[in-house]
Amino acid sequence: MYNIDIHGYHYGNDSPIGLNLVFYVYGTPENFVGPKISSSGDWTPDVKLGVENGKIVIIIPEPGYYVRFGVSAFAPWSSAQDDDYFNGWTVADEAIGNATDVKDVSYENSFGNIAIKQNHGISAKEVNGQERRIIFNNSASGENLYMGHIDAGWGGGLLFNSGQYINFAVNNKDGVLNAMKINTDGNVGIGTTNPGAYKLAVNGNIHTKEVKVDLVGWSDFVFEKDYRLPTLKEVAQHIQEKGHLKDIPSAKEVAKNGIFLGEMNAKLLQKIEELTLYTLAQEEKINAANAKIAHLESEKEDFKKLSKLVAALQTKMDTIIPVKK
Repeated sequence: MYNIDIHGYHYGNDSPIGLNLVFYVYGTPENFVGPKISSSGDWTPDVKLGVENGKIVIIIPEPGYYVRFGVSAFAPWSSAQDDDYFNGWTVADEAIGNATDVKDVSYENSFGNIAIKQNHGISAKEVNGQERRIIFNNSASGENLYMGHIDAGWGGGLLFNSGQYINFAVNNKDGVLNAMKINTDGNVGIGTTNPGAYKLAVNGNIHTKEVKVDLVGWSDFVFEKDYRLPTLKEVAQHIQEKGHLKDIPSAKEVAKNGIFLGEMNAKLLQKIEELTLYTLAQEEKINAANAKIAHLESEKEDFKKLSKLVAALQTKMDTIIPVKK
């Protein structure tokens, strides 16, 4: 098991070098098993392993300019006679040459910058330096996804540079499900890929504790003096002809087009305020009728008293003036 440390400084990028390479070799020709590399610095170049003239070579195809580093190898578990395997490492600035059994080494982790490149041409880059960003790059289509701080102009966020949209998908038992979509105009669709002209379109149920709606135009105009309140006869006629209240959509219209909550709440309030006016008018009529009934009851009592007086007077008159037979 080889444990190789490469430390130094990349003057061209103004960044420290701290690479640790671990791999195992067996067989003839040499077979590299489980090679992994990690970086504690900001330099994460492509690294390859190969064999040249019977020696293991570590290849950095594009190191850049002004790179200064040293190589040390060790194996704390090895015996004294195995130490020769970890001595004699040299650094050469030359082409790969006749190296064989060349194998790419992938980064296991990085505390500085990281670059991971797959064979199918799609790469992901995470920069944990001054800019602090993650880039998922598709070299075939030229579409890049940026996460985190991009530059002073953009700030933090998520950017898809193709100029189309960002799609968030999940994989369930039925396949890939498009869970959320953000268009370039900022409109968001959840459960739908077509938010249309709405800033938020949700195809499904929403559970929330409170919703605030900013609305211009409320229904207090019903209480204005010049408002014409429909008569109950007109209301009854509209219901008989249309099957619903005036200014309220029918069940078919709601099923087809849905409703706007703010607008519908205003219309419902309008009907409540109209109903309040009907109730107040009805109460006024009831109060007037009750007053008339009370007056009639009072007149009735007066009539009863007068009738009793007339009857008593008639009795007295009968005793004074006998009725001739």
